[in-house]
Amino acid sequence: MIKTTLNFNVNNLLKMRDEKCTLVLDNPIQRGFVWSIPQSSLLIHSMLSSYPIPPIYCLKVSNNGTTSYEVMDGLQRIQSCLNFVSNEYPLDEDTPPIRWDDEVIEIANCYFSDLPQDIQQEILHFKFLIYGFEDISNDEIGELFYRLNNGYLLNKTQKSLSCIDFDNVAFIKDLLSSKFFQEYCKFTKLQRKNSADLATLLQAMILFHNKYYEYEFSSISDSEILSFANYIKDNYPEEMKTRLYDIVSYLELVFHNQEKQLKKINIPMVLLCADIALGADYNMEKRVFRIGPKYFYHWFTTFFEEELEEYSTYCSSGSTKKEKTCMRMEIMQNSLIRYFELDGIENSNGEEDTSDTPLLEQENVSTKEESETPSFVDDLMADIEEHTPPDETSITE
Repeated sequence: MIKTTLNFNVNNLLKMRDEKCTLVLDNPIQRGFVWSIPQSSLLIHSMLSSYPIPPIYCLKVSNNGTTSYEVMDGLQRIQSCLNFVSNEYPLDEDTPPIRWDDEVIEIANCYFSDLPQDIQQEILHFKFLIYGFEDISNDEIGELFYRLNNGYLLNKTQKSLSCIDFDNVAFIKDLLSSKFFQEYCKFTKLQRKNSADLATLLQAMILFHNKYYEYEFSSISDSEILSFANYIKDNYPEEMKTRLYDIVSYLELVFHNQEKQLKKINIPMVLLCADIALGADYNMEKRVFRIGPKYFYHWFTTFFEEELEEYSTYCSSGSTKKEKTCMRMEIMQNSLIRYFELDGIENSNGEEDTSDTPLLEQENVSTKEESETPSFVDDLMADIEEHTPPDETSITE
C-alpha cells in the first residue's frame, strides 16, 4: 500500500468530475450523498474561515493510460463543495458571516455566483488535504475504510459494506437503486440516511441464505448483519444474485406506488413470499410465474387488511430476534399458501414441491378455460377487474 498527498484544488476537482470524468464519487463502498444544506453550508464557511477540515482519502486507479481517483472517505465534503460552486444550492440562512479583508461579509442565503469575485476565487483555489492510495488490495481497502469510520459516523450496517468484496457491494447497491427499493418501499429520509434500506436488504439476504443454504442465524440484528457481511465476502452464489434480481423485478410488476406496509419490518417477509410466487419454473422474459403479479398484490392488501392482528404480535420490541422473525415469516408465507391453495408448498421453511402447483401466466390466465382455472380465480375476478383500467386485457400483468 502506497500513500501520497494529492495536490488538487477545488477547481481541479470540478474539472475532474465534470469534464475529465476522472473523479469517481460513486465508489460502491460509499453510502451516497446525504448531507443537508446546513451541513454543506458549514463546510463552505469553514473553508473561508480557516477552520480545520478532515482529510479526504482516494484510491488512485490507472486503467488504459488514464488515472482516476475514487473517493473512499470524504464524499460528503467534496460533493457539498462541488455542488455549491456549481450553483446548485444557496448557503443556509443561518450560515455565520465571515471576516474578509477586515470586513464582515454576510454569506447566508448566497449562491456561489452571488459571492464577491475574490471570495469565489478563494473557494476555487482552496485545497483539501487529500491522500491517494495505490497498490492496495481489496482487503486493505475494507480495513482502511473500517478504521477511518470505526467508532463514529457509521452504524454497524453501514460498516458491513467494508466487510464485503467490491463485486457484492456493487450487487447490493444495484438492488437498492431499483424502483422497488427507491419508490415503492416506505423509508423516511432519516431511515435512508441511516441505511435502513441496506439493513432491510441484508436481513432478507440472511433469511434467503438460511432457506437455500441452511445458513444459521441467531437474529437479524445489526450485529448479525455485520457477521453475515463477513460470511459472504467473496462467497455469495451467483444463482442467489440472479434469484434476488428476479424477485425485485417481479415486485416491480406487483407494485406501482409507495405502499405504507412496505416498511422495514415487513419487506424481508414480502421478498420471501415473492420468492414463492415466482415458483421454480418461472420465466421473467415471458412473465410466467406461479402467481401473477396482480394476484399477489390482491393477496398482499388482503393480508394487511384482514390478517394483520396475529402478525403484529411479533412486530413489537425484540422483533429482530430469531423467534419473532421466524413467526412473521411463517404467518405471512402460510397466509400466501392458504390464499392460493398451493398444496405443493409444504410449509414456510422454504421447502417446496412445484410439481402440483399451477403456473399463472401473465398473458394467458384470463383466457384459460374455466376447468383449467385455479379455484381462487373466480373469487378474485370481480375485485381485480374493478381495479383494472378498461384498456387492460390481462388480469395478471
